[in-house]
Amino acid sequence: MDEVKKKKAKKIPADRSEPPVGVTVSSSRWGGWMTWLNIVFLFLALWIAIYSIEQAHWITRQPSLTLALVLSIAATRLLMVTRLPGWCVHALLVFAGLLVTVWQGISILPEASGVGRIFTIFATWMRGGAGMPVGEQQAIFGILLVFLTWMAGYLSTWFLLRRHNAWVAVCLGLVIIIVNLTNLPDKTYLFFTLYLLAAVLLIIATRIAKQQSAARYAVLYSGKSLFYLIISLFCITILATTLSWVMPQLRWPGLQTAIATAMPWKNNLETSSLNILGAVPSKKSIAMASTMQTLNFGKSWNDSDEIRYTVYSQQPAYWQVTVYDTYGSDTWFSSSTEEELRERRADWGYSADPAGQSRLQYRVVTRLDTDIMLLTGDFVSADIPALVSIGVDGEVVGAETPRILISGESYIMRTYVSDTSADSLNGTQEKYGDAIKSVYLQLPVSFPEDVRQLSENITAGAPTPYEKVMALDEYLSKIPYSKEVDALPEGKDAVENFLFTQKKGFCLHFASAMTMMLRSVGVPARLAVGFLPGDPGENYGEYILRDKHYHAWTQAYFPGYGWIDFEPTPGGTGASESSVNSNTPLISTPRIREFDEWEKWAYPPGQYPGMPQTMPPYPAETPRPTPGPLPFADELGKAALIILGALVLFGLAYGLLRAIRPLYSRQIWKVDRLNPASSAYTGLCRLVAAVRLIPAPQETPLEFSARIAEYVPEQPRELRTIIQSYLDNRFGPVKGKPELYEEAEILKARVALFNAILLKRGNAPRFFNTFERD
Repeated sequence: MDEVKKKKAKKIPADRSEPPVGVTVSSSRWGGWMTWLNIVFLFLALWIAIYSIEQAHWITRQPSLTLALVLSIAATRLLMVTRLPGWCVHALLVFAGLLVTVWQGISILPEASGVGRIFTIFATWMRGGAGMPVGEQQAIFGILLVFLTWMAGYLSTWFLLRRHNAWVAVCLGLVIIIVNLTNLPDKTYLFFTLYLLAAVLLIIATRIAKQQSAARYAVLYSGKSLFYLIISLFCITILATTLSWVMPQLRWPGLQTAIATAMPWKNNLETSSLNILGAVPSKKSIAMASTMQTLNFGKSWNDSDEIRYTVYSQQPAYWQVTVYDTYGSDTWFSSSTEEELRERRADWGYSADPAGQSRLQYRVVTRLDTDIMLLTGDFVSADIPALVSIGVDGEVVGAETPRILISGESYIMRTYVSDTSADSLNGTQEKYGDAIKSVYLQLPVSFPEDVRQLSENITAGAPTPYEKVMALDEYLSKIPYSKEVDALPEGKDAVENFLFTQKKGFCLHFASAMTMMLRSVGVPARLAVGFLPGDPGENYGEYILRDKHYHAWTQAYFPGYGWIDFEPTPGGTGASESSVNSNTPLISTPRIREFDEWEKWAYPPGQYPGMPQTMPPYPAETPRPTPGPLPFADELGKAALIILGALVLFGLAYGLLRAIRPLYSRQIWKVDRLNPASSAYTGLCRLVAAVRLIPAPQETPLEFSARIAEYVPEQPRELRTIIQSYLDNRFGPVKGKPELYEEAEILKARVALFNAILLKRGNAPRFFNTFERD
């Protein structure tokens, strides 16, 4: 018996080559230095994500998100050491968050005001927000940022200190920084890299603290294992940063389009006053149809060489973006029209082509982020779903994609273009339907009488609508073209100012003047905005549309022929390089061959008239898309891709774990027939390590078994059998294989004890455990 006591009291030697790294558990209510180190790493990780938002300057008067984060973490830590019940702590933290949010909200309101003003603004916003100033909408955005920052700090701190769970903070910070950087013009990968490093440090520190809490004595990491853990996590950080830098944004256009077409409420969501993101200025160049409902008269027009689109077409054309039908003295408006989703089609839809029209099929490759579809003539179909705007008499006045196309994506359009001659148009009479007259003969109540009188004088000798167009065009051609003009005086009519005071202007002035002068003499007209045919590309039928080709022209209505394009802006070279030079204002697509620029468009450099021309080549592979921002509704399609990818990865991971589990079970149930006692004890240690029962360096097997007995009190005899046989085998005089009876007892106890532990662990045991042998 004395021999057995000596064996039990004898210090168990360790097989490790290096001593473990130990951290003493502090009994202080405020926690030891490891707790405060975790809090520091938590703040560092979240602050990098929050600071990236502050540096983006989304709104002009922005709140201090850093201050909100500091107060959130401090308040959570302070309340967690009190003896208040959990529900009371959570209620106090939410209430404190609301107070901080209101305090920060007062500081960012457009005008000095109190708490009541904040509640008034929120009440107005919840009722629809009609008529809210942009400053107040941005203030709501800033206030919500403060509250979300508080909640992120509060939840992250709570889970970190109460559950030893750092993944809540890591995931929240990752979402914040990815969403922010994705919508910036140039991704600041420094923020992303720093965040990953801070997240790695937080995970390591939390892991050590959790092991410390479970072991009650020390964190059982050897110096070598700790070194390998840190190196592996830092390698993962470097790899993730490198991949995010060099890899393009992954997209699934087909799935995104399918999701977008299933969202009939998309436009309502984007244009709703409840959408506070609509008041936040975009950081990226993006052209959206919803932002082009109005057109103001400015001091200059587009004039840069930046490429917007590349078009592949059998012939050049004026590429229409939108039309405006309502004139408001200093602004053009596009009245609300009915939208209709046209599914993708590959046919023309007619057994015979309409009289006076010819087919035109062209491909558009976007060079910017946009949902606008370029249109010329009458829309027939597209190879992607299209949201078309239906105007008077069911005509298509514009088209857009259900989702944002990023640079490099393309689509094919099929349209019918008018092949009407001047002689045919000259024979039409002024017989317009009531619907056309009610919309396209509209004049402001304050329309200048001198403009009307001038229009009547110019067209006095023109009996037909076409001759009136020609007369007005001849008059406007004598007005000088200018890329820049003086700002429109307040309260002054833009057309009147152009004709009588300014007496110079660019395409918007000429097109507006012809449109309103035609209306004043009884000819239905509207303003069209889009692109000129563009510069010729390297191949036949390739047209490069640059920012300087953005243009405005007039469309006049002729009974029996529909809307016909006319070019009122003077052509030629020099200051008028943004326009074209033609002998007639009629610019229907087939007639464009009469322009002086035709040979330049049709025959790119290196080619010449008479060369055999074929259908313009479509690019076999469009350029690789580059990352770009998406409006809120389109983010849902992106989120669906992320969810689908996560499910796929989860399935792969689950399948891999199911494949690895037999290997893990084999290690647990593996029996060394030469030494079953040591094999059973080793398997027991591996098994209970999953529930954080790990032997401390100074613990004897008997002391460790006491902790195991607390976890599985229903198997005391089996546990005692395994522990005693291990001690006898390792420290007793008899080594190696026991007697057959003793071996059977060990194996029987092993099966019963292991099954009890597995049953307690449930159906989702940990497959990977940190365990170090004695």
